[in-house]
Amino acid sequence: MIHVGYLVATATALMVMLIVTVGSKNRWIEGTTGIACSGLLLLIHATSIELALHDIERLLPTVLFLGFCLSFARLCEKERLFDYLGHLVGNLCRGNPRLLFILVFALSATVTSVLSLDATVLLLTPIVLQAAFRLGFDYRPFAYETGHLANTASMLLPISNLTNLLLVAYANISFLDFIRLSWLPWVAALIAEFLTLFVIFHRSLSGSGIPRKRVQDQRQSDRSSYRTPTFAMLTVALTLIGFVVTGMFDIAPFWVALAGCATLMAWRCMSEKTRLSEELHTAWKSFNVSFLIFVLSLSVVVASLADNGIRTLLLPAFHQPVSLASLLMIAAVSVVASNIMNNLPAAMLLIPIAASQNPMMAMAVLIGVNLGPNLTYVGSLANILWRRILLRTGKKVELLQFSWIGLVTTSLCIVSSIVALWVGGTGIVSG
Repeated sequence: MIHVGYLVATATALMVMLIVTVGSKNRWIEGTTGIACSGLLLLIHATSIELALHDIERLLPTVLFLGFCLSFARLCEKERLFDYLGHLVGNLCRGNPRLLFILVFALSATVTSVLSLDATVLLLTPIVLQAAFRLGFDYRPFAYETGHLANTASMLLPISNLTNLLLVAYANISFLDFIRLSWLPWVAALIAEFLTLFVIFHRSLSGSGIPRKRVQDQRQSDRSSYRTPTFAMLTVALTLIGFVVTGMFDIAPFWVALAGCATLMAWRCMSEKTRLSEELHTAWKSFNVSFLIFVLSLSVVVASLADNGIRTLLLPAFHQPVSLASLLMIAAVSVVASNIMNNLPAAMLLIPIAASQNPMMAMAVLIGVNLGPNLTYVGSLANILWRRILLRTGKKVELLQFSWIGLVTTSLCIVSSIVALWVGGTGIVSG
């Protein structure tokens, strides 16, 4: 049943939350706004306290996991893992922009998959821009790599993106089951993204940067400036293994992320002689409690949107046999929703509906909400942060160029991924 009044109130609350999150620089305002908007919906009975508590209880382990992953990425940054990786690819390219393009692509895909899209946007992008400037290359191919791959490459592991964690929570699938469904669409999307970006920027990549002699001199200087963060890399590897192992025994993955944070904090206290209170402060600040409260509040608002009529309108699209055409249609709906309301609320709205029907439909939604945001700035928070970083470093971000590049890459990546899902996922689900 459609309740127009409640639907309008909920849509307004959602719009207010998204505007505040995008525009505000106050780290606590998004959480406060989320509480106010969800509380108002409860007050006018657009949703019930019982349903709100149920949604919060279901998502709480997922949100805790996200918080610990953010802290883990920040601790890796403190260990200069990203500085090391940025200078490593800069040195390995030997002054060749095409080789740097390949290396940055591989690095961005790896960081996004292993440490989340936030790490790629916030921590890797500035370092890649600095490496391109240091080598005298056009920054645009490499900036678009980090920006696009923060979305495109965020499909492989549950930890790569909050939307993935939502699918795991609502579809009730394990870490390994998720990878079985996601790896082939992920590979297909990366191939399409690489080839498309390479063709688009081939002229920028055919030039040369600074003289090779200067590059060699910089490499010699870098060897003495950057130590290999061996312990951080080992901790990342062991943490990933921990996610897989605990997934087999139905143990919440946030415990593994917490253990990874504790390990790096203990290491820093011993190796850098820092105080535990300093490390705890760093971890707590990057845990970003306000954003986590915002996510929980957003789940209440989106659930209200679904319960007051949107679910009724959308269900017919999911009540059909799984076919290539139906998967493409579901992905297209997800892309449109992501670019209208942002991909996080779109995922919260569509994934529960799709997951109640079929895991492949849920994965088609995920492909749409993860890859679709490359169409517009407002498609995801990652896009907004990426644009802010470029503007802060004095780099131009042209809307027309962003839009047409996004249209070409997104179309090809989504079609490739859905075809790969159809080819690889049918046997997995039926088996």
